[in-house]
Amino acid sequence: MSPIGIRSCWKNNLKERRGDAETCDAETRGHGDAETKLPCYAILPLPAYLIRFRSWIQMITSKSNPGIKEIRLLKQAKYRHARGEYFIEGVRLVEEALRQTVPVLKIAYSPRLERTERGTEVLSMARKKIPEAEWLYLSDEVMATLCDTQTHQGILAVLKKRDRSFEELWPKKGMILLLQELQDPGNLGTIFRLADAGGAAGLILSWGTIDPYSPKVVRASMGSLWRVPFLKDQDMEEGLGKLRSQGYRIWATAIRGAPSFWEVDFSRPTAVLFGQEGAGLPEDLMKSADGLFTIPMAPEVDSLNVAMAAGLVIYEAWRQRQGFKGEKVSGFKFDGLVKSRHSGGNRSPENF
Repeated sequence: MSPIGIRSCWKNNLKERRGDAETCDAETRGHGDAETKLPCYAILPLPAYLIRFRSWIQMITSKSNPGIKEIRLLKQAKYRHARGEYFIEGVRLVEEALRQTVPVLKIAYSPRLERTERGTEVLSMARKKIPEAEWLYLSDEVMATLCDTQTHQGILAVLKKRDRSFEELWPKKGMILLLQELQDPGNLGTIFRLADAGGAAGLILSWGTIDPYSPKVVRASMGSLWRVPFLKDQDMEEGLGKLRSQGYRIWATAIRGAPSFWEVDFSRPTAVLFGQEGAGLPEDLMKSADGLFTIPMAPEVDSLNVAMAAGLVIYEAWRQRQGFKGEKVSGFKFDGLVKSRHSGGNRSPENF
């Protein structure tokens, strides 16, 4: 039921109990004209069971509303960092956040949400699971100023960031990915999804890497951000030392002159360095690694997206850990690709 519907039901119930009373000017808000008269009990205090939903009663229609400005500021990394908050938008992400018991501080929704069955369901779920959250009821137009998507779904949530530590990575058996100064939000969000699906233990993000709480990264991760442990703003050399202290072998992706990733043993504790889009890994980090490998490509190809490269490595590690031998694809020959990759030339994944 919409906020207006809740208020109407309360009015009708109160009228039955109290009878007619003197009238006062009606609030317009799209319900008749200014001459319409309503009983003056329309301005009486709400009953106790509706007090916690007080913010629903008044729709926010101004883009300059202080609460709206606070949410809008979370589009900027400095405010997300200062406040320890970020926001998500869309029915699917809010559903996932509720399932993952992510700390939700605010829910903002608009009439568009209640026009679909799934929208009303997620709203009901949120009311039951997070009654202590702050609730904001916005016009569709105001909601549009907060959302990045061209056609918003009528809901967003403000969440509290979660503090992470290296101790969360050690119990997991999968690979750890070290990402050096990645800048594309779509790539980082996709790597979160790949790490989640391929059983990676977690991600370590260097200083200069795009904020994982950026709205575009969160949306691209499709909820994997909450399932994959990660550390941000890390010094990579320090991180390598901590990984080695736990028995991890460190690999770095190379341009040429290194074995194929098919030849690497990923069944033991392993961490892999991936570099910035275009620039690749700095020389000092490559020298800090315990070994180098490359991903073979056809001779006419000279680049490979960093998320795609990470996905190939994640799933090769997963295959090895699961003990798959690849008999069903034994007829496919990789020898030519490996040979062309090692034979020299400048063919390389530009996004390592």
